[in-house]
Amino acid sequence: MKTRKFAVNLEMQLEAGSPEEAAEKFVDLVRSERHAVEVEVLEDRGEDEWTRIGRRMVRLDEVETK
Repeated sequence: MKTRKFAVNLEMQLEAGSPEEAAEKFVDLVRSERHAVEVEVLEDRGEDEWTRIGRRMVRLDEVETK
């Protein structure tokens, strides 16, 4: 399986309402180009410090289309 890492930024999370919804929107953005997306949910600790609070591999062929 070919994978590539991308970041779901805070703006995407705020627009979507939750990290999970942001990840779903992100998957829709890259669906046509990728086979799988690795999603990491990061919490901003300030001063360029981030803490990973979640991680998930999403296979695009297993994600429901809307």
